[in-house]
Amino acid sequence: MKTMTISFLFAAVLAAALFLVVWYLTDSAEAAKGASAFAVTALPSISNWLEQSRARQSVVPGNKIDIRSFDGFAISPWVAIVIGTVVGLAIFNFASFLTGVVAALVKIPATNGLALESGDVGGLLRTVSLANIPIIMVGFYLLAKWLTWRSRNGITVVLGVVVLTSIAIKSIDFFFLTSATWQSVFGMEKTVSTLLFLASGQLVLVLIPSLLGFWRGRREKTSRYMAYLLATLPQETQNSLLDLAYDEVTKIVEARRKATQHAAPAAVPA
Repeated sequence: MKTMTISFLFAAVLAAALFLVVWYLTDSAEAAKGASAFAVTALPSISNWLEQSRARQSVVPGNKIDIRSFDGFAISPWVAIVIGTVVGLAIFNFASFLTGVVAALVKIPATNGLALESGDVGGLLRTVSLANIPIIMVGFYLLAKWLTWRSRNGITVVLGVVVLTSIAIKSIDFFFLTSATWQSVFGMEKTVSTLLFLASGQLVLVLIPSLLGFWRGRREKTSRYMAYLLATLPQETQNSLLDLAYDEVTKIVEARRKATQHAAPAAVPA
């Protein structure tokens, strides 16, 4: 929990720094928001790096041993849901930033300096937003995989993050976009039923890659923990442990093969 808190604060400071730097260089708040969102999406990687760094320090004489057990490697489901939702919102924000960049690049030559009508702007944004789909799907696949690695109840956490993120994204649009902008962007009237419809569609969009990420993460959970343990040791020690693991696995496989052969019924002569 301590490492996760430090990771969250580190990501927040990095996001704020990137926001200020990009805003100063580009004088664009949208570009600055996109850069800061990218920093937040790095939260899982920052957490992994800090935990491995703390574990490596355990081999230094005089330092406290800070190596997590397999159960201790998992974080609380509620913490995982909060972190996952924050990262999920950042994924959408970063994807929207890329959409804005592409829309700006396409809009200039397409209009030859003339202003676009609001309906044309909405159509342009809806078209360019299709490019967001691969980014969002890859982002939620990786996020769900990490949440499954680090959670005690991966499927509950993943589903919770998917639902909360989908509701939060469309709720933000609902409360901050004017009715005219909403109509232009989504092609629908701004109503609660429309909000629920769009949130449901968005939920389906992120649910599919998230379930794939959960499936993959569950298969890799033990190997990720082993990688965490091995990363605390020198390369020579890692190689020795891998050789020992290979010998043990070979012995177990041979023992199971012999047990299967002895358990097989003898052939009855005709």
